[in-house]
Amino acid sequence: MKASSVAYERGLYTLANPPTGMDSETVDRVLGTLEPALPQVIAALERREASSEVEEFLLDYVATLASRHPIHFETVLMEHQARVGGTPIQGDSLQIARLHGLQNSLELVRTWHWRIIDNPSDAESFVLNDLGFSYGRSTRSVRPRDICPPFPRVALLGFLGDKRGFASRLMAIPTTIHWLNCVTWSEATRETYAHSQRYGSSQQPSRAFRCARECPRSIPGNLPKFTR
Repeated sequence: MKASSVAYERGLYTLANPPTGMDSETVDRVLGTLEPALPQVIAALERREASSEVEEFLLDYVATLASRHPIHFETVLMEHQARVGGTPIQGDSLQIARLHGLQNSLELVRTWHWRIIDNPSDAESFVLNDLGFSYGRSTRSVRPRDICPPFPRVALLGFLGDKRGFASRLMAIPTTIHWLNCVTWSEATRETYAHSQRYGSSQQPSRAFRCARECPRSIPGNLPKFTR
């Protein structure tokens, strides 16, 4: 299946009655601003050419993920409105709220410690769910971990720590890749994908899918040892 045929919904962010200063596709253009340059940035990251510009781009990209998802963003927003006693937000107001959510996320992701995780050649490929990210938690820490594995050979792991920004990079072991894929699979709201280009064969991603499907729906809490 081609990537262009999945994770795409026409008119998802279209405004029916855009306010002054906006047109019907403003939200779509803002949330899609980074897409054209993303392949080049991923390639630079895999080549270990992560400049400050690449890192800033990646943080911006991560910040867009929650606002872009059709179900996740609305669910989080409705839960927030219920907690504060607000009214439900729907229609154009919901779409415009995605931009406010993005603005908040751009600041939030820059307060986290981000770790680049390399996928070794003898491990299963990363799988990606329709959210584009997953949450994990270690029983050794109360700090949440935001796992973003959207790339064939590298993943991003963010967590609250003493450092900020891209402060570390590690080569994972196969069991760690398996654990991360379990989390990604368990948190998919609708779909899960794998990268065939990692192997040069459309049949190989089935290994990653099979491994992920065999995981229990309740993921063990301990994040495995990363390095060999």
